[in-house]
Amino acid sequence: MKLFKTIFLFVLFVAVSLNQSNEVCEDCHDDESLATTKYGLSHSLYITSDNLVDTPHEDFSCTDCHQDLEDFDDFPHPEYLKLPDCGSCHEDAQDAFVDGFFQPLIDKGYTSIPSCADCHGKHKITWKGQPRKVCGVCHQDVLDEFLHS
Repeated sequence: MKLFKTIFLFVLFVAVSLNQSNEVCEDCHDDESLATTKYGLSHSLYITSDNLVDTPHEDFSCTDCHQDLEDFDDFPHPEYLKLPDCGSCHEDAQDAFVDGFFQPLIDKGYTSIPSCADCHGKHKITWKGQPRKVCGVCHQDVLDEFLHS
């Protein structure tokens, strides 16, 4: 019984901790007008836990991906954060991406190469990426031909 009570309290603590972490983030990020400007374009910073529903990251806390905020408590945080490192959890997939796609393009001199988030999404993460949509930005002629074949 004592072991059950200890496990129950631990699980409860973890669940509450994760929830509180997201609540701290949502204190600001649940504002639909919250945005930043990068390269002259406005980007919404509106994000809530609802955006993770039905995604592979549904049960994650914000700091599972935004690890530079894990022990951060001086909010608001700096405007620009380190991008999440998908490879810290998806090492095999990242290795395959780098070896089969990223590195060959770097070797050819390309500098603007899609990232994990470009195909799989930033918060509405999908298991299956959307490479046609992303690749079609630069390769519109190939995409049009493919879509009409």
